[in-house]
Amino acid sequence: MAAPERLNVLLSRARNCMVLIGNMATFMQSKRGKDTWVPFFELLKRQGNLYDGLPVKCEQHPDTTALVKDPADFETFCPDGGCAEACGEVLKCKTHKCKRRCHRIRDHSKVECTELVEVTCSRRHKRRVQCSKQNAACSKCIQEDKETERRAKRDLQLEKDRLARQAAYKKELQDIEDDLDLQRRLLKYEAEKDDQQKTLQQRRAEVDALKETVERTKEQEARRKKSDIEQTPKSKPSETVGQKPPVQEALRGSARFEWEQLKRQEGARSSTLDELMGMIGLEDVKKQFLSVKSKVDTILRQNSSLRSERFSCSLLGNPGTGKLAT
Repeated sequence: MAAPERLNVLLSRARNCMVLIGNMATFMQSKRGKDTWVPFFELLKRQGNLYDGLPVKCEQHPDTTALVKDPADFETFCPDGGCAEACGEVLKCKTHKCKRRCHRIRDHSKVECTELVEVTCSRRHKRRVQCSKQNAACSKCIQEDKETERRAKRDLQLEKDRLARQAAYKKELQDIEDDLDLQRRLLKYEAEKDDQQKTLQQRRAEVDALKETVERTKEQEARRKKSDIEQTPKSKPSETVGQKPPVQEALRGSARFEWEQLKRQEGARSSTLDELMGMIGLEDVKKQFLSVKSKVDTILRQNSSLRSERFSCSLLGNPGTGKLAT
């Protein structure tokens, strides 16, 4: 390195800048290279290109320079490739500037702004958010929407439950109504069946009564003919024709007489009336019972119903008086 030619080659190879780091005294005190290096360093000294360290300059802030002597000086004077000054570049929002220390990023058009600003959403909710997130959805609005959705789901479930209960109620009510209608119909049919049975029994009784009346009429006719045949030859000469026995004449017009006439002429039979007619007195009672029997016989002959008729009696007054109330 003592030859001038080599120094010339060293200095001529750099295009923009060349930085030489080393001990200048070593080169200036060398025996062989003294004549070469001393003039070179003198030239650098005169032009102000000798430094006791590494001179640095911020590209963002050209007026800011520093002389770095130790490795720790890089973090002090040029952190992140810049300087200790604030960046100051306009951020993406085009409103706020970068507050970080000078750094190597020069284009801030895509850097999100972290400045806190106060904004008001469409629902009048005030909040502090980063400038880059002003258009983000409001957290309070999101919470309100979630609460509204929760209530809507709750109301929807309540409505579904109500409709389900209403459907179950209608079905159960319909089943009960059907059962009620069925029971009513069964009761109606049973009542109709009972009425039909009663009607049949009544009609059978009327048929039997008519048959009995027919039989009595036939027997009465037969007895009348027989009586006419028997009475004619047996009449005594001393008796006047048409003269009635004294006892029979005395009974004429009484209830007993009428009953005997019915038995003889119509073939009427009743052990109860026989017993009643055998009693002494009670003429009104006897006539009343004969009147009831006559009415029943008339209804049966007319083929009418006895359903609407009511026959009842009670004996009133002191014993032996024979008072009748119907």
